[in-house]
Amino acid sequence: MMLPIELCAHIFSLVSSPQDLSVICLASSTCNQEARRVLYYDVHLHDGNLEPFLGTLVDNPSLGSLVHSLQTPVHLSNTNTPKVFAYLVNLRHLIILGRIPRLPEKYFQDCPFRLLSFSTRSFHIESTVNFLANQPEIRTWTHQQSQFYNDDTQPGVAFREDFLPNLEVMNVDAEVLMGFSSPRPVVSMKMRIWQLGYTQETRAFHQLRHFASSLTTLSIQYWDSSPNLSIKAILVVLGDGVPNLKCLYLAGIFDAYSTENMPIPKETAMLIGNSIPPSLPHLDTFVLALNLPVVSSPEIDDVDYALNFARLLMPKSSRLCTVVFPWEWDTDKQKLVAFVKGGDGEVSRESPMPSRFDSWLQFDKSF
Repeated sequence: MMLPIELCAHIFSLVSSPQDLSVICLASSTCNQEARRVLYYDVHLHDGNLEPFLGTLVDNPSLGSLVHSLQTPVHLSNTNTPKVFAYLVNLRHLIILGRIPRLPEKYFQDCPFRLLSFSTRSFHIESTVNFLANQPEIRTWTHQQSQFYNDDTQPGVAFREDFLPNLEVMNVDAEVLMGFSSPRPVVSMKMRIWQLGYTQETRAFHQLRHFASSLTTLSIQYWDSSPNLSIKAILVVLGDGVPNLKCLYLAGIFDAYSTENMPIPKETAMLIGNSIPPSLPHLDTFVLALNLPVVSSPEIDDVDYALNFARLLMPKSSRLCTVVFPWEWDTDKQKLVAFVKGGDGEVSRESPMPSRFDSWLQFDKSF
């Protein structure tokens, strides 16, 4: 049985509106204490409330210790964000928003916190390397910048041996992988490939070897570019670098279209299917989002085509039991359709869509 104060805390945790929580804070001292814990646990700042929030912390510094997760904008004219950081002694999760090419290191010089996750989709990676080098507890790291990286003629970032030693989840641009020269215990990775040449793309795939002993889930997303490698070549290089993969998501525009009924020719499907067992013997889930053209003829059943393709992929592998394809695309999200292989070897559509694929639906559209 919950104590009254525990019951209050549980009820307040169900209140989603910050305005409602602010009203609850005025009800009584007990309500104030428990509602404030919820209100300040996860804070989303924007240009309109950043300065008032800083003023609140200046007047009552103890509130900063309640902030566990923070989402905040940054830009060159904003001097309030680093001042806010100084109060957040218990911050564990930080998301930085904004589109500036470089972030002054002074933004992080007075940070008292030790993060578990850090996410940014804006400035150059050089802006955060020194800060992250002093955040060894980080388990989840997202870095997808809105500017191009240095090309092959310029030196890139080289991470120290002790840089993010406990990293488990990475959502990064392929260029970020170039900075690693030693293993990390990463189990899940989302790699975005954006306008890379053949040399850089190949090198990025080879860099995956640093995560070979632990990586089991990999999402490869080609952003606004066509791959320099074929699907078969990608499977082969993955087999050499990360042979223990169990789940693979491959999204991009590949040169595998056909005017025949099947969007991908039968020969191509069989070639992919034949490449999986020797390259990735542990693969049990393959999400293949090839941005295929929509088949709109009323005589054509899209589900039948996807089912036939799934049947061509699965028989060669004893482990591969789930194949997933994109089904509908819109401006906000991607819907998927899954096919599974039963114990008798028969392939059928899995309906309704299982919740375990929710994480695959997020195709980054950050800029």
